Amino acid sequence: MTSRDEIIMDRAAARSWISQCGYPGWLALVDEVYDRLPPGLQIRQAYQKWAELRFDVDVDDAAFEAFLVEIADRSATICGVCGGAGRRQTVEGWDETICDPCSARAETRIDGPPDPDEDARRGR
Repeated sequence: MTSRDEIIMDRAAARSWISQCGYPGWLALVDEVYDRLPPGLQIRQAYQKWAELRFDVDVDDAAFEAFLVEIADRSATICGVCGGAGRRQTVEGWDETICDPCSARAETRIDGPPDPDEDARRGR
């Protein structure tokens, strides 16, 4: 069994996990974090908490941690589903950063970005 101290999340694993959790709209932010990852520092975990994208790192680095706070703040304005402008809303009892169209779709539990053909079928 691997201890928590040995767990490292590379870019592909972080992207996969964030997508699987229903937040493909934040993948550009995940890439931005990995693009700016300082040498010798590794990501332990990428996740959604309190409607924001969060990361845990293996070593304290004040400058990078300040950058991660900026990423969390930005994620609070980006729909986790489609990547458009979003806001904090409660969806099925969970705090999410989501746009109104994706929030409406979430009631039917359709994951992923909106289908433009669906809007056309609904006359929007």
